Amino acid sequence: VDLGPGAGAVAWVCADGQHQSAGSCNDLPAMLAAKGCAADGSDCVMRAELFDAAAGAGAVDSHVDLLTTPAQLHLLPAEITATVAAAPAADGSVSVTRSTNATAVLVTRTTGGQGVWSDNAFTLLPGAPQTLVLRTIVGAAPSDAKALAASLRTEHVAMYR
Repeated sequence: VDLGPGAGAVAWVCADGQHQSAGSCNDLPAMLAAKGCAADGSDCVMRAELFDAAAGAGAVDSHVDLLTTPAQLHLLPAEITATVAAAPAADGSVSVTRSTNATAVLVTRTTGGQGVWSDNAFTLLPGAPQTLVLRTIVGAAPSDAKALAASLRTEHVAMYR
């Protein structure tokens, strides 16, 4: 997609990455079926990435869209593992890297410690670990990495099926 300069520049793109022409896109159920998904999108998610080719940078935005409601998703059981940094960073924050063996959607984490996570309710894909940071709340003591590891809990949609 090529956009003109300025905040008001827009372009519509179809789910298959093609420019929308004449007001219509290819049939979504047919496109999903061609990719091995159920026509209703209940067993797949769509990952959208936006690159700035002019800047030569990597993805400037990457997100996952659900193609149906969470209740209608047919998800495989996901085993999520976490690796907590051995010690807090100089600013008191603690990094936690998550990985999974199956797609996990609406992943959240909780802990007994105080802090603000760098991301909330996200999608975790197999082979694509994500590192999140628990940032210290102003005025609070720095996070204790061992206590964080002991109290860390992860939840996702497939756990409640």
